[in-house]
Amino acid sequence: MKYRNICTSAMLFAAGTLCAAVQFGVVRGENKWGYAGSHNTLLRPVPAAGKLELAVEFEAAAGKETPIPRESWFGIYLEDTRQRTRYIWSLFNPGWDSAPQNLTPTLISYEKNGNMQRRAAADPVPANGRRRLALTLENGKLSLDCAVPGEPSRTILETAVPTGFAPDRAGITVDSYHARPVAPVRFDSFTLTADGRSERDDFTDAGNWETGSGRGLAAWPGASAPAAADDSLQKRLDAGERSLRLPAATYFVETLKVPGGTSLHFAPGSRLRILGSIELAGDDITIDGARFEYDRRKSGALVTAEGRSGLRFLNCSTATWRGTGQDAVPHEKGAPILFALTGCRDILVADGRFADLSHVLLARHCSRITVRGNRAERCRTLTNIADGSEFLNHTGNWSRNVVYQCMWWGGDSNDTKQGIAPGSARTVKRTAPGTPGFHRDTAGTYDISVQNNFAEHGTTLAWGSKGRNILISGNIARYMDDLAYDTEGGENVVISNNISVNSACAGIGCYFYGERVLIANNQVLVFEEGAEKQRGNFIRLHSAGKPDHFGNGQILVTGNQFIAETAAPRAVSIETAREIFLKGNTFRNGRIAAVNGHAERIVIAENDFETTAAQPKAAIELAGGIEHAIRGNRFRLRSGGGTALKLGGNDVRIFLDGNLFLGYRTIFELSEKSAGTLFFTGNQYDGLPGSKADWRLVEQNNLYYGTEAR
Repeated sequence: MKYRNICTSAMLFAAGTLCAAVQFGVVRGENKWGYAGSHNTLLRPVPAAGKLELAVEFEAAAGKETPIPRESWFGIYLEDTRQRTRYIWSLFNPGWDSAPQNLTPTLISYEKNGNMQRRAAADPVPANGRRRLALTLENGKLSLDCAVPGEPSRTILETAVPTGFAPDRAGITVDSYHARPVAPVRFDSFTLTADGRSERDDFTDAGNWETGSGRGLAAWPGASAPAAADDSLQKRLDAGERSLRLPAATYFVETLKVPGGTSLHFAPGSRLRILGSIELAGDDITIDGARFEYDRRKSGALVTAEGRSGLRFLNCSTATWRGTGQDAVPHEKGAPILFALTGCRDILVADGRFADLSHVLLARHCSRITVRGNRAERCRTLTNIADGSEFLNHTGNWSRNVVYQCMWWGGDSNDTKQGIAPGSARTVKRTAPGTPGFHRDTAGTYDISVQNNFAEHGTTLAWGSKGRNILISGNIARYMDDLAYDTEGGENVVISNNISVNSACAGIGCYFYGERVLIANNQVLVFEEGAEKQRGNFIRLHSAGKPDHFGNGQILVTGNQFIAETAAPRAVSIETAREIFLKGNTFRNGRIAAVNGHAERIVIAENDFETTAAQPKAAIELAGGIEHAIRGNRFRLRSGGGTALKLGGNDVRIFLDGNLFLGYRTIFELSEKSAGTLFFTGNQYDGLPGSKADWRLVEQNNLYYGTEAR
């Protein structure tokens, strides 16, 4: 059956006497043997409750023009997305007749990511007419009934649910196990009762409902029935139209090929249902105002282009965008890519609202890319560039529950991993895919600006590998599950004027290899709020390889505020590194730790350390290396005594001069497992120096103003 027939039936239903109802059908079913199969639904959140009751009233009319084919159903949908368990209490057609006289009340279940199970009631019911389905969840048991509205309810099926089943969303569904359409069913009301408190929805506002698939067809009260596009858009484009202003309607696209010079302007209220994909087959193309609907569990790209220029995606959105709620929730794994571009130039994604995608924009070997003023939730990335892409401007965006808001990938910079060429941590080559010498791990990414963005409840706001010429500035990130801002294998990097609040690993990171990195004027804050796992360190310079070619070098950390309002201090952690300069920073309950023995030439100068934490640690720990300097710093411990500095390393030289120590019982502790040289000159302190062990100690021009005898 063509989509046009389905839409005609929707209009027939819309002519009914009830104005508060939604006509809901499906254009195409699909295999749903396992839990991963997508379902055509209209959904809303479910509150936690000891007793949950759901009821839906509807009217169906099975006939030749309004088919309900074999193994199709409609009814109540209930799901626990965390446990990956769903139940569908439905009227089900088990036979071959697409216009059946009777349907069977059937519970369709998928428990704990398992396969479909069906359990039918003993007696079928008429396929046509008004009906009421109801479901009660209490004490680990589902009780199900089916009746004509107004008749007394009676339980006709019962089943136990898995331990821990706690549904978080529910609604209505019309779908089929097979790739055939199901005519719209008119749903008049949906009632949710949680612990005795009832809420009835008469489907007067589409904004109350989330579309669970791109295959559905819904006509809401007060709106005209959805228009079927099938091939009408393609015919208009093939006839030479290039500026299409499309009225509010639902447009179905199986495949669409858009020629160069085309502008598609969708009126507010339009829906673009993508069953296959859209190909941008020329330059200078604009898609404006499209509201994309699609199957959230089907991977692949929805809009593609290769070798094109002048591509603009303006004011676009996805059907499940809400922008409300504060909690951390996972993104939908296996979701599609919205815009997948290869070898394209002059790309603009602006003022969009996106949700439930793997990537909003995936750009491979692209140039001159702007992503501006968008909002995203429950996605893997908003912006993802790779394979030698260059000139990215990612600015003014907002995200919640997005894994990586902005990501660049120029290759794997961890050459200690199996399969990565040894010694390739710093290697990049500007080559295009398909040309001699191209390799994804040496392609690099270039000239990246990430500015004035906001992110919360993600993994990282801005992160990438093997980037060159990177500016990360003016961003705000909070509640990150890894680092707020991170570069791996980066060169010529500026991370400045950002705010990080509570990141699990650290606020800022430089991993594996880095060269010429400026970290300046940032605020990295750790508070006793949000998830405890997100109260990590300030900075992590992480490298586990050998320092001859690996690690971070020429790093300047200056003018930052590192503040922890926690019981234990947080750290700037330095692993394999060389030429690290930390100057003019403020530490509140903060410390510097370089303890793996592979950090060389660290200079710590003119910083202010103040510790009030109940569980203080040494303000600086250094182990190994060649030469370090600790110069002109102020160290203040409010209470508890303790040791200011812990130093170690064979044959290391440490210059400790011009510092002020207040409140520490011991100024330095020298490792008994190593022997280096400490130059202790020009310092002021009220505690006592530690024992020198086997170290050579050069002590000169220090001022002790404490009261204990030395």
